[in-house]
Amino acid sequence: MFLTELTMRPVRIVVVILVTSLFCLTGCNNRKGEIGSSTYLTEPPSWIAGKEAWRGLVVGKSTRDDVAAVFNTPVTDKDRYAYALDEEQPKSNSFLMMVDLDEDGIVTAKYYWEWISTSAFLAKVDSWEMAIDTQIPASVIQEYTATLGPREEAILEYFGRRLYGIAAHFEHLRQVFGATASMKRILTLAATEYNTRADKQALLSERGFVFDGDVFGDECTISLRTIDEQAGWYFLVLKGHRTRNFFSGW
Repeated sequence: MFLTELTMRPVRIVVVILVTSLFCLTGCNNRKGEIGSSTYLTEPPSWIAGKEAWRGLVVGKSTRDDVAAVFNTPVTDKDRYAYALDEEQPKSNSFLMMVDLDEDGIVTAKYYWEWISTSAFLAKVDSWEMAIDTQIPASVIQEYTATLGPREEAILEYFGRRLYGIAAHFEHLRQVFGATASMKRILTLAATEYNTRADKQALLSERGFVFDGDVFGDECTISLRTIDEQAGWYFLVLKGHRTRNFFSGW
């Protein structure tokens, strides 16, 4: 079911879930895969539809009414944040959508997080994906040179501040707290590693670069896509997976 926070009342949606076991895995804790691959991510149909609706929200243009339609909950002129959450069995499987709204009810940032756990033959695979979409004020970018590196570090820092802000707003909600805590940790790990990399260009490539996600996997990826450089509109995507088995510990 999708749970939504605005009026603090849950909104129930009936969904049909198809769960397919695709894994028969043994071996090490983290299995290697193609950079940026979602090989191990089998999304329920309701999540696919939710993600498509999320993509339809346009930063700087979509209104509170658009959010209300996507999240299936009322959005008032006093609301500055909204979320919709779908949890499936096992409950560790979750799809979370969130948005920031300005005083005029315009979407200024949007986020999603999905986590799917699949088990087969003494092994478990946890696959996750997160994205952040927002516009960055010109004043933030102008503080840095046009040289690749400092500018992108500033962009990641700005994304982090937005994410930490919305996470703090929802920290009193158990379902949302777990997801945003993971999102914050992963983005911090990725940004820290990027700051030490010599190859700064990798962040802007289609597949991004690989970073060590600690407990979230050792071959996670992060990529930054420029939607409209003049408007300061950027899209950040992070993906990863981890494999656990009976012998190495669940």
